[in-house]
Amino acid sequence: MVNVFFLQFIVILLSIVIGFRPIDIGTDNASYFKIYSIVNTIPEYISKGEFGWISNTLESGFVWSISILKTLGFDFNSFISIMCFFSFNILLFSFRNIKINNAIIFLVFISTFIFVGSYLNVFRQAIASSFLMVSVSYVCVNKIKKAIICIFLGAFFHVSIVVIIPFILFAHILCRYNFSNNKVVILYFFSIVVAILCVKLTIINYIVSYLPTGGYSNKFTYYLSSSNYSSPILTFSFLLDSLLIMISFYIGKYNSSIRFCAYLYWFLIVIYILISNVGVVAERFYMLSSFIGLYLFLLTLEQVLNKTNANYTYMCVFVLSIIYALKTYLFTATFLS
Repeated sequence: MVNVFFLQFIVILLSIVIGFRPIDIGTDNASYFKIYSIVNTIPEYISKGEFGWISNTLESGFVWSISILKTLGFDFNSFISIMCFFSFNILLFSFRNIKINNAIIFLVFISTFIFVGSYLNVFRQAIASSFLMVSVSYVCVNKIKKAIICIFLGAFFHVSIVVIIPFILFAHILCRYNFSNNKVVILYFFSIVVAILCVKLTIINYIVSYLPTGGYSNKFTYYLSSSNYSSPILTFSFLLDSLLIMISFYIGKYNSSIRFCAYLYWFLIVIYILISNVGVVAERFYMLSSFIGLYLFLLTLEQVLNKTNANYTYMCVFVLSIIYALKTYLFTATFLS
């Protein structure tokens, strides 16, 4: 009970710090400030019949959250703090499902590049990613219906999370089969090579041309035609992702939760490669998939700590920690440069 109290105390402090930071800190923070000023309150919505022109381009959950809190008299900084508190507690709920100490996981989370990249930048996606974490935790305990419901709840804050549903289901199905680790390694690198070839041959552009028009298809087409940069593929960070996946498969050979997260992270990395030509979309997709990488890291770490061989445990903990520390350094160094 004492641990719960102090953990909530830290969550409150962190939410306040994020909410009341200067407006120019964070990629989208200034944009959210403008959005907050445009969205109508509930009485204005009743009288005008709309939340404002900006509401047509945003997910309903985010718009309703702004409108309700504005109606209650909260300013922009308080809104961000309240939403952070809400989102952090969703994360903590997901951590309870995989039965790892909440305080340890939360400490790891706020120490990694995921926290910097999401909550200080792409805030709507960070909220959606919290629901994704709950969804993954439900899959780990074989509650698929609840997992899908959580994905749709997250889509009320950022619709991009919906694209992960088929990969969650496919990864869950694959866990029923006991593929050898050697086959997994071969298939992994084969899929990466195929994905890179698809990018080089611009096959993704050909596929997009057959998407139905309207809505988010038009938005992706716009990004594809207007993107002036590509996200990097063959980087040291990518190598670290591959190492994490391979190590997790070997350590979690008989652990369905680890293998599920490893498959899912693998699939999302392949998708990242396929859309890497659309830099702005690929970067945000990678940030979304990185939440799965965090789960994979923590589940694998828990499996290692349950081993009886002390030397094996120390070595694996050291390697896994170095991988995640390097990923955090690479991201923050790039972000701050």
